[in-house]
Amino acid sequence: MALTASGCSSSDDAKNDPRSDSTATGGTPGPGASGTAGGSTPAGLTGALGRIAATPAAKAYLEYADLAALRAANGGTDPAGPYGRLFGIGFPALVNSVREVPAAYSFDPMRADRAWSAGLAPDSASVLIGAFDTKAVEGALVEAGGAKEPSPGAGTTWRTAPDGAVDLQSAKLPGVLAAFNVVRLADDRIVHGPSAATVNAVDAGGADTLGNNGPHRVLADCLGETLVAVIAAPGTQKPAPVAAPLTAVGVRGAKGEAPTEVLCVPARDAAAAEQAAGKLRTELAQGVRPDGRPWADVLADVRVETVGTTVRVTAHPAGSRPAGVLHQALLQGALPDMSSLGGS
Repeated sequence: MALTASGCSSSDDAKNDPRSDSTATGGTPGPGASGTAGGSTPAGLTGALGRIAATPAAKAYLEYADLAALRAANGGTDPAGPYGRLFGIGFPALVNSVREVPAAYSFDPMRADRAWSAGLAPDSASVLIGAFDTKAVEGALVEAGGAKEPSPGAGTTWRTAPDGAVDLQSAKLPGVLAAFNVVRLADDRIVHGPSAATVNAVDAGGADTLGNNGPHRVLADCLGETLVAVIAAPGTQKPAPVAAPLTAVGVRGAKGEAPTEVLCVPARDAAAAEQAAGKLRTELAQGVRPDGRPWADVLADVRVETVGTTVRVTAHPAGSRPAGVLHQALLQGALPDMSSLGGS
């Protein structure tokens, strides 16, 4: 499932992770930088939200990564680095085969500037922003049996399989299943997914996007300038869903700085936010996770505050733990119970 494939490999597996690469990429604006790095899409999570159509799938689950800033903060793509577990967020369908993608499709997801994805498999798609050799990618798609088809907007659309088709015996790259059924190429981006509808939705623009959707924009503002972010609705986390309408987690940081974990959850009103903030302070200081480990063992310097009707938690990973504590807790359904917030 896409959730378990995203980023956050365990530290025990880090040394053998196929994403490992110690080469850093510098000179790229940090997260949330102004301007239009990588093309016409404004930088940051809010820029990505302005491209994602407000479909039910996108409202339920999305990921964002400023990969250029993440590489700079981590000193490269080594998964054993302080931010190394975060690589893979933004392109979940490719993460388990990321080493093979460059040879198979003539581009490297790990070298993109930014990435975002919307929806959960089988209805998810991703956008990779950066400088790509589109002619080489087109050649790889032809080798995969791809053919051009009409595009609804800018760029060239290629199809290698029918919508939703899954070929477990694909000679090109079996590990990605349907991720390259439909691919849209432009000078600054590669958009890929299992169907035309998912590709169209993840890079749509226009008025009806998550950038104009109240709860998602509020959570993006709450998270602030992050290297990565995930916004998830209840039922998309496993094994036990977090009982809150939406939950957002992210990581802030830079090279030489301790990662800052961020958690944001909307409440039904300011009073509910204040009440929930008090409960969260107690839980994170004295409570234990579902695995029996005290929260104080995995998070340090915890701060819980309210921002209007939103509760925000910031903390540092305890001890020598790498970034991604709250992201991993979200995917495992291990975040504190926030059912009393009643957000929307």
